[in-house]
Amino acid sequence: MWLFKLLGSWHVRVYRLTGGRVGGRVPDGKVLLLITIGRKSGKTRVNPLVYLRDGDAYVIAGGSAGSPNHPGWYWNTLHGNHPVQIQVKGAIMMVNPVEAQGDQRERLKARFFEHSPRFVDYHRQASKTRTVPIVMLTPIS
Repeated sequence: MWLFKLLGSWHVRVYRLTGGRVGGRVPDGKVLLLITIGRKSGKTRVNPLVYLRDGDAYVIAGGSAGSPNHPGWYWNTLHGNHPVQIQVKGAIMMVNPVEAQGDQRERLKARFFEHSPRFVDYHRQASKTRTVPIVMLTPIS
């Protein structure tokens, strides 16, 4: 787990330094930085996440490498009472997070399956103990 944290912090630094020119794309797709406030710690948390676009929304999924638990960002994004920001390349924006449900969730999950063979594996593993969340982040004008 410490290796993922180390790689994640390196990814965030490089992404920020280069405005996403480096670290803004991985084999599974485009990457954004999700910026939240820890609901318990009050500390700023930054997570590099693969995203899809759906209309105006940026869509992320909580595959968490197949972990049996939701990722920490999920709780801070949807259950913290703090603003949520994303950085896409050089642009930082406030977003309204909403968890996709029902048919919309299934449609977006299928799109993640098309884009990311790794997500298919994460989803298969995680689905043994939880429903993998799919979150839509809509910019606030």
